Amino acid sequence: MASAEGKPFGCVLNRVDPSSSAPLRDLLSSLGAKVLGELPHLPQLSRASLGGSSLEGFELSPEVEGLLAALSLLSEGFSSPGAGGPRFLPEVFAFRPIGRARVGSREVPRHWTVSDLEGEIELLPFYEPALRELERGRKVVVLFCFDRSRPFEEGDLRQIPPHRGVEMGVFSTCSPVRPNPIGMSVLEVLEVRGSTLRVRGLDMLDGTPILDIKPFAEGRGES
Repeated sequence: MASAEGKPFGCVLNRVDPSSSAPLRDLLSSLGAKVLGELPHLPQLSRASLGGSSLEGFELSPEVEGLLAALSLLSEGFSSPGAGGPRFLPEVFAFRPIGRARVGSREVPRHWTVSDLEGEIELLPFYEPALRELERGRKVVVLFCFDRSRPFEEGDLRQIPPHRGVEMGVFSTCSPVRPNPIGMSVLEVLEVRGSTLRVRGLDMLDGTPILDIKPFAEGRGES
């Protein structure tokens, strides 16, 4: 299922470079202390809750503003649980993209089970040795981030898939609006060129962050 249009979310935590400046390092250190020590108890994380006047006159980059927004949403998962209880367990994991999808079409692609769209999975050069055993015609499972999906809300527990027309639980759908914005596609390898895979069956938007690639098991016992 393709990424939904909307505000970037989900992978924003990985777009901040703590080494870019001393003020930014200090800010992120205070953010980390707040998250580790108070996340389960904070009703909201904001500029004010992270130092108030100490941030006056400090121009936050879009990445840090996005980080604050993401942390605020994470805290809401604990402090505003809704009728069914907390949304998340207390652990927080940050995943870093290893590459991006390169798709020629600007339209939202069809699901991988019916898509014939060809394109590339462009990984960082560091991962070239990890692709050597992948051959033309092999299928791979590609995990990616729905980085343009809107944040998941309690009302999204039940959704109406456009191709079904009936309400279903989110875990019975391929909706990009999920508790954790992680997508999965099974793609056919057409070519391996350096750290780039040319594939068929793409159902993600151009620039979608890639998290991992695994071999597709055709049957029981295969790896």
